[in-house]
This record gives sequence, structure tokens and C-alpha cells, in this order.
Amino acid sequence: MRWITKRSILLLLAFVTVAGLASGVPLTAEASDPPGSQGRLAAIESIAVEGGNESPELVIRLTAPTTYTSYKTANPLRLVIDLSQTGPGALSFPLVLNEGNFRNVTASSFETKAGVLTRIQVELARDAEAVFLSSPQKPGELRISFPSLAAAPAEPQPAPAKPAEAAAENKPAAPAPGKAAESGRKPVPAAVTTSVLKSISSRNNTITLAIDGGAGEIKSFRLNGPERFVVDLFGVKSGLDARLIPVNAAGVASARLGIYPDKVRVVFDAVNGTFPETTAAKSPEGVTLTLGAAVPNARPVAATQKPAEASKPSQPPPAPQAPSIPEPRAGNVASEKPKADSKSGVPKASAPRASVPASVEMIDFQVVDGISRVAIKIAGDVSAEPPERTAGFITVTLRNCTLPKHLQRSLETKGFASPVLRVTPIAVKTGKGFDTKVRMAMRAAAAYDFRQEGDMVYVDFKNPREMTAAGTPDLEEPRPQPVRGAKAGKSSELSAELSAPADSTKALGSAKPYKGRRVTLEFADAEVRKIFQLLSEVSNKNFVLGDDVTGTISIKLVNVPWDQALDIILDTKGLDKREEGNIIIIKGRGKFKSQAEEEQEIKKALTRSIELKTETFSINYADTAGIAAQFALLKTERGVITPDVRTNKVIVKDIPQVLDDMRKLIQQLDIPERQVMIEARIVEATSTFSRSLGVNWGIHYRDSAASFLGINSLDTGFGGLTSVPPPVAGVGNSAGGSLGISFGTLTSNVQLDMRLNAAASAGLIKIVSTPKVATLNNKTAKITQGQQIPYTSSTSDKVETKFIEAALALEVTPHINANGTIGMKIDAKNDSPGTAASTDSPPPINKKQATTEMLLRDGETTVIGGIYVDSDAESDDGVPFLMDIPLLGKFFKTNSKSKTKTELLIFITPRILGTI
Repeated sequence: MRWITKRSILLLLAFVTVAGLASGVPLTAEASDPPGSQGRLAAIESIAVEGGNESPELVIRLTAPTTYTSYKTANPLRLVIDLSQTGPGALSFPLVLNEGNFRNVTASSFETKAGVLTRIQVELARDAEAVFLSSPQKPGELRISFPSLAAAPAEPQPAPAKPAEAAAENKPAAPAPGKAAESGRKPVPAAVTTSVLKSISSRNNTITLAIDGGAGEIKSFRLNGPERFVVDLFGVKSGLDARLIPVNAAGVASARLGIYPDKVRVVFDAVNGTFPETTAAKSPEGVTLTLGAAVPNARPVAATQKPAEASKPSQPPPAPQAPSIPEPRAGNVASEKPKADSKSGVPKASAPRASVPASVEMIDFQVVDGISRVAIKIAGDVSAEPPERTAGFITVTLRNCTLPKHLQRSLETKGFASPVLRVTPIAVKTGKGFDTKVRMAMRAAAAYDFRQEGDMVYVDFKNPREMTAAGTPDLEEPRPQPVRGAKAGKSSELSAELSAPADSTKALGSAKPYKGRRVTLEFADAEVRKIFQLLSEVSNKNFVLGDDVTGTISIKLVNVPWDQALDIILDTKGLDKREEGNIIIIKGRGKFKSQAEEEQEIKKALTRSIELKTETFSINYADTAGIAAQFALLKTERGVITPDVRTNKVIVKDIPQVLDDMRKLIQQLDIPERQVMIEARIVEATSTFSRSLGVNWGIHYRDSAASFLGINSLDTGFGGLTSVPPPVAGVGNSAGGSLGISFGTLTSNVQLDMRLNAAASAGLIKIVSTPKVATLNNKTAKITQGQQIPYTSSTSDKVETKFIEAALALEVTPHINANGTIGMKIDAKNDSPGTAASTDSPPPINKKQATTEMLLRDGETTVIGGIYVDSDAESDDGVPFLMDIPLLGKFFKTNSKSKTKTELLIFITPRILGTI
């Protein structure tokens, strides 16, 4: 029995193990994987050259289909292919080929936010146009060839022509579609460069670019901030050893060279930041720049032209044409070129077209002098709307504008010192056609300028101070980034420079935080309901779609949170969402509002069927009318509210749910108010001092015989004023000192008297008034103490007694804040009566008042006002002329001096009293 038990256990374990290995579940594909990946990375199986020497093709075989993008580099000459979600496989690199235009192949793998990226670099023997082919029968195979090189072999071998072929040679050969052809010779590819820039020299007000082989297509434009002048020489290579050439003439400091596969860019810098008016024109030496004024005979390069066109002066200029959609080329600016005559090979002007489909020709990003600039070149009648700010993005919408396939790729700008993280163009299908949205993902908030100048749309971002520009943005080639999509296009060169900032400035607002799982969505005319189904699987949420959620959408979002992608799709399609727990309901815009209104009507109908109840609410502290007004905001249409002022109650008849709300409300409102005690101290101090010093003389003449002029008696007094007479007996009853001297009879009839008076007084008066008043919060309180002074007022028909008030008063309105401080409106005054001029006129009132508003803590004392008065008075009274005599004048005058100081201070102290 024991042996059977062990055996059963072993068999059971073996069965479980085998069953577990046999039931492996394949991994599900992430939402960010490209189509066809099915959750697994593709790998490179082989790279080989097929087709022999006549038409060699580089064949790249992968284990699964993937998306790719390509571009070329000039030095060294390489073709770079970025394969998204692809591994390098088991191949060993580098691979030495040396067949056709292919020399060797290297590969490297990178980890990006969007997944694994494998970069294949093919070193080329000659610069030519690459053609990529992939067939649905072999989705994992990519073929690369150079038909232009195969059509023009390096060493053609003459061969005897057969009779039938000789007859065919007499007929004109049909040119290949889209290419210029000439009779008797094969076309030369446009990418082959035949001209070389030899030197840059200056003389007087001209700068000459010497080009060996002549100048071909050129383009010139100006830049601002600082001012610069740029000349693009297409089909020209640089033969100069240095990239920086000093000029130091005519206000131009230097010339900087930028080397591209199909052109040379020359940027001229100004000496003092101001570049003169400049005109660029072709010349026998190459290109001549005229500084300061345009040359009458020179033809400015306003548009691109061929050398053959310049050699036909008698031909009138072609009629102006509407902008056209260019044919893209890898590594070059897309531009419309005139077709050539099949016989003469001279380019001829194309006939003007009535209308041109509006499209985007170029999207460029550069960092110039602390400004991150996004430039969009458009063709046709395009309406560019001002940028819109969303969560972490700035979006420019181009109405009625298509986006070519080769531009449907993101420009990664994280390698620059810029607040812009990524620039993503998106093609949006509308009811009237197509719109193009250019979304700029922001890594930091920054102010931006927006403007449209002709066929260029500019968005300039001001870099924060901590960010510094890297490299020389005038000359740098944009860094290629992988494109995720069902069909890859060719990369276009980003060559347009930007001009000065616009006038209007906007700041990036606060962004909505998105925390969802990052996904990559790339669809062209996909049903929007399918996209919502994909987002439901990624977010693990249930999506409920309304009947009006229909239509298709073209979208390209790389490595964005799913909730942000959802908001973008809703905004594009005019939809709204409502999230309830784990369920997201999506309907047309405005439908939720209609549904809410319907629910409100249903709720009102249900409310009408509920039985009414009656309840009486007792009010203890609050005002009955105020509570009734608050209840009126909560009652239903059938509710009735009746306040009873006598019993201080409110009677309410309504549904039970409303009565519950009112009960909760009255618990919060019917509470006792806090009280405040305000104490004021009014301190008034008066200091006085007075002094008086005087001398008075008296002369008396007595003559009974009237011997002198018939005068019997004469009494005279002169000198100062002596208000206090000296005592005749005992002591005096006045302050100070007084002295009377009689000198007796000077002669038989004359007697001389003198009186001396000196007095001084000093006083100090201090009055302290302390009114106190208590009041409820937000209630005004007033306390007054004083007197009413009567006076008589008489008119023609009656006499009446009136009163005027002189009182000490304090009026305060306190407000207790939530943090314990007290705000007060204070009016404090202390009035006193003066001396009336007459009994029938009102006496003057000496007013002392302070009115203010202030904020104090509980128990804090402060001075709200003060008045300080200081007065000095000094006077001399005496005999004219005699009082002015030095030294002796003091005996003929009285000197009086007085000084008064008055100070008034008002103190306030609030205190919060305890609640009931």
C-alpha cells in the first residue's frame, strides 16, 4: 500500500509537469508593437547582393515584416536604414560586399522608448538615388537598388547592332516617365555633382563665391536674431579646407559652410548684428552677393532656375505659377523642377495651372540663438490656425491641407538643448477633405511666437536660461529618427531657416497629467471604433460606445499615454466621454448634456410622486428670515416654507429628502455668534510754561502856586506792565514777586516811584479715558460719555435753546477671522468745549477723532493714532524807543514768554470672549 501511494504521487507530478509544458500560451502583442510583429521582435536573416553586375540589388531578409525609414549621409557617403522593432539577428558585421554601388554593411541595435531599433549602414561607392521595393508576396524582404547608376555604366562597350535593332535605333526613344530624356544619349542623374566651390572673396561691396563648373540652382534668404544671410548652392561640393572663412568686409564678419549630400550652405554673419541689404545673383565666376543696394543688371535669385534658362536672355520670363506639390527625394529638399525638352535638353517653363492641391512640403526644426524654431513650408491655399495648448503639447492645425507619406514621421528633438521634445505631423480626415495637425511635445514650459509669412508657418519657442544651444544650428543636418508605420516613406531634408520672432507671445499653460500606459498608434483611415477597442485592451477598462461614434481617422502617435491618445481622438472626432469606475462611456459632443437634462426631468417626475412631510425647525441664534431664505434654495417646486417670528420657528412642508438637507443645514447655521470686547485708551497730556518780567516808572508833580506853566499837579507812568501790585501790609496773595519803590521828593515839587514785577508758572495736565464696549461678531457697538452744552439761538419771532454735544465716543464693528485674528472698523473721538464768543452763539468744539480699519490678534494692543501740538509765544511790551535801547531798554519794558505742548494717543485692544 505504501509503494502504491508513492508511485501514484510520482505519476501525478509527471503528468502535471508535462501538461504545464504543453499548455504554453503565446504572448499577446502590445499596443505599441507595429503590425505584424505579434509581440515578437523581427530579426535580420541575411543581407546579400543579387542581380549581378547589370542590376545589382541589396536584399535584406527579415523573419517578420517591420517598418523602416532611410536617409543618406555625405561624409562618409552612406545609406542609413532604421528598422523598427527589429534585432540584428545572428549575422556578424561588418559585411564586405564590393558589388555594384555597395561596399560594406554594418548594423547596430539601440533601445528607445518606442522599442528596439536596428540601424543598418550601407557604405556607397557613388552618390545616387536609392529605390526601395517590397512586395506583398514577400513581406519580410526589402530590396534596395540604384537604377540611375545601372542606366549609365562607367565604361560603355560598343556592340554590333542587329538589323532589327538598327531599324529601331532610327526611331526616337520614348523618355522614361517623370525624367528628362535626350535623343541618342541616356539621362544623367540629378544627384551627380559636377561643380566645386573654390573660394570666397570680397571686394568693395561685393562678395564672390567662385564655383568651378558654374552655379546651378541656388536659393537665398535672410535670418533674424541675429541677422544673417544664407545661400544654398545645389549640385555643388566644397573644395575648401576650412568650414569658417573670415570676410571682414562691407559689414560681413565671416562665412560658415554646411556640407550636405546635394548642396553646400553658406551662412554669412554680420559684424555688429545688422546685416545690410543683400542681393544674390549668378555670375560668370559663380555667385555674386551685392551688399547695400541691388545691381540693376543682376538677376536676383527669387526662385530656383537652371543654367540653361540663364543662357536664353531673349526668352521672356515665364508666367507666375501656383505652388505645386513637389516630388520627394531622399536627402534633398523637395522642389518642383521644369521639364526638359526631349530634343534640345533645354528646360522649358511649365504652363500655369488653375489650382494646386494644398499640402505640406517641408517640416524643419532648429535651435538658433536661444530660440527653438519649428518651420512648416506649405503649398497651395492653406489656412493655418493659431496654436492650441493641450496637456504638454502645442498643436498647429493646417486646414484643407494634405500630408505626404514621406512626411508622416516624428522628428525627435531630444538631442537639442530645447524645450521641444518631439514634432509629430498628423493627417486628419474631415468631412470636407483632409487637415494636417503638427503637434509639438514639450519637455518644459516655454513662451512661444506664431506667425505665417507667405508659404512658411513659424512657431518659435524661447529656450529657458538653463538650456544652451548645441552645435551650429545654421549648418547642422537634422538627426534622423525611426518612423513607425504600415508603409515607410523617404525622409526629406529639413533645410529651411527661420526668421525673427513674431509680435504676439503666449505662455504654455499648466498641462493635464497623464499616467496611462504608453502606446504607439499608426493608422490610416481606420475605423474609430476599432481604435477604441484597442485602447480598451491596453487600459483594461470597459468602453461603451454610442451609436453616433462612427467614421474613420488617420492618426500617428508615438509613445504617448493611452489616456492622452484617447483625449486627442475625442477632440479630433468631436466626442465626449464620461468615466464611471472602470467604465468609459463615449458619445457625441453634447449628448451627455442632453442625457443629463433627461435624467433631471425623470428625477423631477419622481419627486412629484413622493409624499410631502411637515416639520418645524426651532431657531435659537440665527435670524428667522435668513434661515427661511436659505431653506427656499433647497425646497422643491411643491415645498412650502412659513417663518413664525413670534415663536422664532420655521415651518417647512416638503419631501423627506429635502427635510434631511434642511436639518443638516440648520445645524451649521444656527450657532451662537462669538463676542468681542474692545477696549480703547485715549491719553491726552498737556504741558504749559509762562514767564513775565517788567519794570514800571511813575513821576508825580505837585505845585499849589502853579509856578510852572500854570500846572498844579502832574502824574505820569511809563515802562512795562506790572499786573501784580506789591502788598501795602503783610504778605501778597499772588504768585511771583512784586516790588514798589518810592524815591521821595527829588525837588520841592517832583516825586519818583518804581514798581518791579517778576512771575513764572509751569503746569502738566494728563487725561486718560478708557472706554470699553462688547459686541457680537459683525455687529456694530458704540459707547459715548460727555456733555451737551446749551446755547440760545434767537430769530426775529422766537428765542430757543439749542444743545451741542462734546463727548468721548467709541464705535467699533469687529469681524473674527478663521485664523483667530480680528478685523475692526474703528471710530474713536474725544471732543471738548471751547469758549463761546457770546451767550447766543454755539460754543466751539475742540474735536479729536481717529477713524480707521485694522487687523489685530486676540489681546494685542496697538496705537491707531496720535496728535502732537507744540506752541511757543514770546512778547515785549514797553515805551517806544526807550525799550529798544541796549541794556537800558530792559528798564522800560515787560517781557512775557509762554510754551504749551499737547499730545493725544489712542490705543486699541480687542479680546475674544468665551462662547456660550
